[in-house]
Amino acid sequence: ALLRNSIQLTTYTNKHFGYEVRIPKAWTTRSTADDESEVIISGGGEFFEVVVVPNPQHLSAQEWYSKQVPGVTAAEVPTEVWGGGTWAVAINGLARYLATDNYIYTVSYNIGTNTEASLYNLYRVFWQSFTLSQAVTPPPATTPEPGIPKS
Repeated sequence: ALLRNSIQLTTYTNKHFGYEVRIPKAWTTRSTADDESEVIISGGGEFFEVVVVPNPQHLSAQEWYSKQVPGVTAAEVPTEVWGGGTWAVAINGLARYLATDNYIYTVSYNIGTNTEASLYNLYRVFWQSFTLSQAVTPPPATTPEPGIPKS
């Protein structure tokens, strides 16, 4: 049987940012941000994470990644097509980035203090099961408080 169809997995849904992902049932999830823009899924020393950041310039995943990594051009960023989108792949292979008009979704694997990625096959199920479940509107523009100049 395929790991992604295992009864040992369940679906985590983030309604705020409109995505779903398969995770081990025994693992815990917690958001490190009030708006659920950063979610950690863990089962020990290693963990998976989904981070969502605004994409106000409507960059592709490759363009966005190249802006984060000095010396790497968008053309040099490896990509994979999966689930209806083109994902940028981090140089180390432990993070993937998906761009929408409004957001960049980062799906990553942190190996903690280990020297090897012992859960890589599970990570592959994790990121390959990532789906956008609904259209998500961008966050509202912030309005400056009275008396505070707009930057």
